[in-house]
Amino acid sequence: MREANPILLAFQRQLFFSGVQSALPVLLSGILCSVVFFRISGTFMPWQDGGKVAAVLADLSTDLLAILIPGLIFCARSISAISSELGLMQINGEIRALNRLGIPISSYIILPRVAGACVALVLLYIYFIAAVVASCIVLDGSNSIVLSVISALKGVNAFDFTLGIIRSALFASILVWRSSRTLKKQKRGIPDVSRTASNAVLEAMMTLLVIEGIWQITFR
Repeated sequence: MREANPILLAFQRQLFFSGVQSALPVLLSGILCSVVFFRISGTFMPWQDGGKVAAVLADLSTDLLAILIPGLIFCARSISAISSELGLMQINGEIRALNRLGIPISSYIILPRVAGACVALVLLYIYFIAAVVASCIVLDGSNSIVLSVISALKGVNAFDFTLGIIRSALFASILVWRSSRTLKKQKRGIPDVSRTASNAVLEAMMTLLVIEGIWQITFR
């Protein structure tokens, strides 16, 4: 029986852990954002048409929310796990064994996780927008279903959507690469793993917020 490719296996595990298992929190976040946005608009702008509210929310999600919220969920769920796993590999001597065998750490351990995280975060970006659009259709009681769909989709700008996909993949690459520094930091034993993982999550969240803030200030 042919053994599974460990690089492909690492990619699939990362994709499943970061993408599939994060789908429910992303879905609930999209629904919650839609409900809150509609309630706020109904309170402060009761004269506003529901279709326009849906279009504004879809545009806001494409440009900001679908980047930020899935990204923060990804940081909380995946960065800690990646850092802990890499730290334990360092402690158990697996990294040293790979180095002695002449196997490059970057292509064997880091790149599969980067690739899996990129695919996962891009899919979560699309999934969040889909959740928002679907919620807007349900919450928009002023129009028919067809008009609600059209109004919500008007807010999904094709250019911003493409940029969002690129930014999601870029963020995933940066965040996983930063968490991989655990290999260099983890040298003093098991008690350091939890602290290093916690620091990695905090650093990843701060990195995401700073880069997205710079993007919004510079290009918006």
